[in-house]
Amino acid sequence: MAEFRVSRLHIPLFAAALLLSVGGALLLFSADISQLLRGPVLPRLLILWSVAQILFVAAALASFRAARHQRESEGQLQQISQLQQSILDSAGPMIMATDLDGMILIFNPAAERMLGYTESEVCLRLNIEELFLDGELERVGRRIASRPQLPALQRGASAALPESLMARFIHYVSGSPASRVRGIEMQYRRKDGSTFPAMVYLGAVRSATAQVTGLVCVSMDLSSTKRAEQALRESEDRYRDLFDNSQEMIATLSPRGRYLYVNPAWQALFGINSEGFQSFISFESPFPVVAQAEAAALFRRALKGENVEGELLKLLDTEGRPVEAAASLSCRYSEGRPVAVRCIFRDVTQQNLRERRLRMQLQINQMIGESTTAEEAFPKVLGALCASLSCDLANLWVVDESSDLIRFQFGWSTPGHIYDEFQRETRFRVFSRGQGLPGIVWNAGAPRWIEELRDERAFERRFAARIEGLQTGWAVPVRAVNQVIAVVEFFSRQRQREDAETMASVETVCASLGQFMARFSQERRVQELNRQKEFILNSVADGIFGINSENGVDFVNPAAAEMLSADTEDLAGQPLHALLHQEGNCNQTCVLQRALHIHEASSGQDVFYRADGSNFPVEFALTPMIERGVVVGSVLSFRDISQRYALDRMKDEFISTVSHELRTPLTSIRGALGLLSHGLLNEVNDKAANLLRIAVSNSDRLVRLINDILDLERMQSGRAPLALRPCAVHELARQVADSMQPVADSAGVTLSVEAEPISIEADPDRLNQVLTNLLSNAIKFSSRNSRVRIVVGSASEGLALSVIDEGRGIPADKLESIFDRFHQVDASDSRQKGGTGLGLAICRTIVEQHGGRIWAEQNSGTGSTFRIVLPAALADSGPALMHPAPASSEAVTLLICEPDAEVRRTIAEPLRRHRYRIYEAENREQTMQLAHRFPLSAILLGLSHQPHNGFETMEALKSDAETATIPIVVLSLLSLTDKPLAARTADSWLQRPVEEASLLAELRRVLKNTQNSTSVLLVEDDEDLAKVMTTTLERAGFSIRHAATVGRAIALCEQSAPDLIILDLALPDGHGLELVRWLRLHPLMRRLPLVVYSAREVPAEEQTELRLGQTEFLTKAKVQPQEVEELVVAMLHDSGRDAMTMELPFSNETAETAEQ
Repeated sequence: MAEFRVSRLHIPLFAAALLLSVGGALLLFSADISQLLRGPVLPRLLILWSVAQILFVAAALASFRAARHQRESEGQLQQISQLQQSILDSAGPMIMATDLDGMILIFNPAAERMLGYTESEVCLRLNIEELFLDGELERVGRRIASRPQLPALQRGASAALPESLMARFIHYVSGSPASRVRGIEMQYRRKDGSTFPAMVYLGAVRSATAQVTGLVCVSMDLSSTKRAEQALRESEDRYRDLFDNSQEMIATLSPRGRYLYVNPAWQALFGINSEGFQSFISFESPFPVVAQAEAAALFRRALKGENVEGELLKLLDTEGRPVEAAASLSCRYSEGRPVAVRCIFRDVTQQNLRERRLRMQLQINQMIGESTTAEEAFPKVLGALCASLSCDLANLWVVDESSDLIRFQFGWSTPGHIYDEFQRETRFRVFSRGQGLPGIVWNAGAPRWIEELRDERAFERRFAARIEGLQTGWAVPVRAVNQVIAVVEFFSRQRQREDAETMASVETVCASLGQFMARFSQERRVQELNRQKEFILNSVADGIFGINSENGVDFVNPAAAEMLSADTEDLAGQPLHALLHQEGNCNQTCVLQRALHIHEASSGQDVFYRADGSNFPVEFALTPMIERGVVVGSVLSFRDISQRYALDRMKDEFISTVSHELRTPLTSIRGALGLLSHGLLNEVNDKAANLLRIAVSNSDRLVRLINDILDLERMQSGRAPLALRPCAVHELARQVADSMQPVADSAGVTLSVEAEPISIEADPDRLNQVLTNLLSNAIKFSSRNSRVRIVVGSASEGLALSVIDEGRGIPADKLESIFDRFHQVDASDSRQKGGTGLGLAICRTIVEQHGGRIWAEQNSGTGSTFRIVLPAALADSGPALMHPAPASSEAVTLLICEPDAEVRRTIAEPLRRHRYRIYEAENREQTMQLAHRFPLSAILLGLSHQPHNGFETMEALKSDAETATIPIVVLSLLSLTDKPLAARTADSWLQRPVEEASLLAELRRVLKNTQNSTSVLLVEDDEDLAKVMTTTLERAGFSIRHAATVGRAIALCEQSAPDLIILDLALPDGHGLELVRWLRLHPLMRRLPLVVYSAREVPAEEQTELRLGQTEFLTKAKVQPQEVEELVVAMLHDSGRDAMTMELPFSNETAETAEQ
């Protein structure tokens, strides 16, 4: 300050020197020079001038010093300014300064970095309010305004600032000392709109006169601080949650033993809340009295710096139950002085209990393992349990499942004490479920404790217990495979409180006893079963072999030895296959040898040989014995079926006799009646016709009955194998519905088929039989104007087929019995509706042969539903044989020439059903092409829309030498009387619509005219049937020769070869096979067409031996003579076509293409 004052003197010094100089000059000029020189004026002037000069020099010196000081001050100010700028640039917090209106004057780089603005964008451009959230300054201003009112500031000379927002902040800053101005937390808004918290410190900018000219704002970003605080709070919460939710008991105490913190687990252990613990003055205060000294010692050890780990303390919980805790204590120090003691208790009650149980169980297991019998194990086990439980007596009760009672088995008492009275009463006691202590535990499956036996009325032996001085008793169940098999009861002369943990431990230990008892019982049961097995094997009539893994005999029962005429000792140890199939008696396809070699199950029929070379037929079953996936041997059981074979032969003979003796005369009767009904004796009167109808109907009924009986017997005996092949069931269902449509029409019933395309492996003929039977029954028992549906669809098992009617329905109690033989819903049905009562039995047998199921259901409304489920493919087992279906007998080839496709389909469908082969043509060109390519038996020519085209086609056929001989049947809308002259060359004329029977009859007549020279050999020993057959075939234009024996048939063949043979198999002098074998030796007759017409069904393997050329197998009574006639016509035409085909130049593929 002194330098500052000196620097300011040059001005007044200069002014004083100037005044003195001016005054001296004025004095000099006003005085006379003479006076000046003589008077006192001159010295005075000299003095003034000297003083002025001195003042000038002083002023000059002062001015020099002032200039130098100014230069130094400016340098200092520049340094200060640079320092201030450096501070602003390097400062971490944001520093901003504003004027009194809030306009920003200073904006440091930290502010640029945090807010995203540049200094040029802010200074003198933005107001401080724009850097905060909307309303943020108002919020803080209200907080400031709520404080005691501060004196108003003066702007200039006592001018009060307006009470604006900025004025509040200036009041707040200027009215408080700088040391008392607190930071304010505010929310800044960056240039991009994001916000962040900051701590803002405000200060006043003052002038030299101490007036407030603005505000300075220093702000520090609190984002990281907030995150750290949040993390700290979360960490504290986590630790608190961890402590509060910890299963371990945690407490913190002061060095003086006062409780500072206890977690909920610690509070739950003692049953005292946190406030209660804070009232205790020492660590051991809440502990039980017996544990306080030990707890205090542990606390003192920890306070001395020792880490106490896992010290066992025995405590009591709030319910008085013992708790074992592992205590860990440690002391926390600060600056070498103890601050707090941390105590952690871990409940080890269950762990120690498990360890004790394990030790006890190991001891019991060792005792059981060293015992060989129950009598040896029980005393050891009960004694060990009583010793560890401080009990004086133990009893074992065993459950008797057969009588549902529990009985005394064994007792143990401490040595030197005899409880005769109590044990005597115990031995003679038997308890049921819920009765007595053993019965209660057995029934509940849980332990039971009786603290005072003498006061427990449910304890029947309480008086004996009082005599013996027993006070407490309890019992636990003994389990094996989760089932109570016994009860162990314990008694003590000392009164004991109920201990659930002890009972649970003993119950766990008794599980080993239960396993031992169960194992001992199983071993005893195995021994008993072995005795029973030996008795059964020795008494059973079937032979049984036990075979080892090397296929050697280990065991032979007496029945097997007896059947093989050997001793059991001689058979043991021998190779099984060599024993039963002596060398040379079997080949590589031996089923038994293969099954033994690959260790697979097998069954069937075979022939076993004895040591003397004799043999006998057997039915056997070989089953491998598998243990843990390894074959350890096999069991072979067999029985001698020689008597069954004899019975089968007798039955076959009986069936053959019935077949021949019934079917043959019935066929004769039915054939004769058929001839009569078809006008053999010309027209008959109505009465005779009615009698013929009755005779035909009843003969057909008798034929059906016999056929059903024989068919059912053959199917159930396995002699009617299935001819399995791919079968489109949906098409089969439609075919059956079409064939049954006339029956439905006559009954006034509507048939419908709802079928999705599905195919399975099945026998189509048999399925046709099943569907026909079911449809026939449905139509028969349905009322007029009702509906019968066939539904075919897929199912999880394969195929689902249903026949649904709206008839009278089936009673619930008859839904199963209707599938029995000769069973019908109403006994009068056989008379009123017809039928044999075997149809559904046959249906079930056929379905079961296919591996399926059939059953009946009642509909919700009216009627019933028959459901069939068939597998998609049959297993390769059972009587079904997979072989191709017999060749179709389509032999007569017809050509239908008709431009209308729908008319062609109507004509072709019934003809295809009768096994005619059909070609179709739309016009003359196609007709001529097919007629030249294929050998046609006849041509059906339609004359409908444009008759002249048909006439042209007919003229073209007759004028061509290759087609002129083909018979032409005209189908016209005109009657025979209206037949035009252009159609005179037609072989037959039928007016449309034509009935199916009329069309077939006319075709037979037309075709018959071409067979006048055909010779048929009829080999039949029944004279009556032979006459009927001869008459029938002669009417068809065939030349018939009859032979009743094999010898006569051979003689006739030697005379001249027939064109076709009809052969019965059962002949007086031999079998029909002998004739077939003779024919095969002659080249000209080895390919003759053959119809085997037998009274019995011919098995598939026998059919192979009987085949010559085209061969068909028919059964008498099932196929009438008239049907045989149709088949003969077809076969003879087919044989003639085959002979012609051998000379044709085109291949089968071309024929198929043409056929399509």
